[in-house]
Amino acid sequence: MAAVLDATNAASPPGCRPVTIGRERKLKIVEDGLRHGASRPLALLLAFVLALGACTAPSVRVASGDGLQRELLNSERIARRFGSYGVEILESDARLRISSLFSVEQGRRVCRTLAVVVFPAVLDPAVAAEHRQILDGGSIGAVFAEGGWAITKRQRLLGEVAGPGPADRLRDLMGVSDSGRLAVDVYSFVVTRHGRSVDYATIAEVYHPEYLRFADLRALYGRGIPSSAAGDPELLAILDLVATAVRGPSPGSTSWNQTQLSRVVRVRLAVRFRAVAATAPAGECERACKSESLD
Repeated sequence: MAAVLDATNAASPPGCRPVTIGRERKLKIVEDGLRHGASRPLALLLAFVLALGACTAPSVRVASGDGLQRELLNSERIARRFGSYGVEILESDARLRISSLFSVEQGRRVCRTLAVVVFPAVLDPAVAAEHRQILDGGSIGAVFAEGGWAITKRQRLLGEVAGPGPADRLRDLMGVSDSGRLAVDVYSFVVTRHGRSVDYATIAEVYHPEYLRFADLRALYGRGIPSSAAGDPELLAILDLVATAVRGPSPGSTSWNQTQLSRVVRVRLAVRFRAVAATAPAGECERACKSESLD
């Protein structure tokens, strides 16, 4: 299941994240330069320098539906950087979605982001319509943005994970032969509309080395985000799930995702109820655990 969005983009220096400068803006730069006595080549060079300054800015923001500024969605960033975007659902059930966010290069899909999404056991009814679209294959950020929701990514971890081995699924998806370590971003995906906020999912994203590296994530989100999951059982469980997603399921089987997700749920419950277990009424934790069941 996949959908592709084409986007044109001017060439940019290697390693930078492009920001489109419109034709009218480029012409205005050239005209201003010529008006002040600059030669045409010099004026064009000035336009390039300004474009370079824009593309190296750590974070690009665009207008949201409510008129406020928001961070670029991953889908938008991929489209701007590589000229196209699509999403392919690799695994999906009620609690887990693994997808490849790809661009098209010479007719071939290249995974730019492997996204591992863990949904809550009980979905907030306020996002039920968007959730149905997402389960049908919609791009998560795009679905909520089109629905008028403000999107917040509460960063949990910026780090690196081992790249795919010779037999791993991600090796073929990304088309890498020697990937080394890959950048990973783990965050809570929170949406807000009409004053109501919903924690929709926990998302871990693993990036193609030509798209985003660890230093790029630091430039985007700063140095205050942990780079290690040490001491956080939930993050450790999420990274374990990511490692399994990188490898892919055993041939002819997808049962691994239920096993791995079960561990994530158990860890979450342990963390959530450890502090209140001593004072909670008898049976309360057990009832809560049942509400988080995978069945």
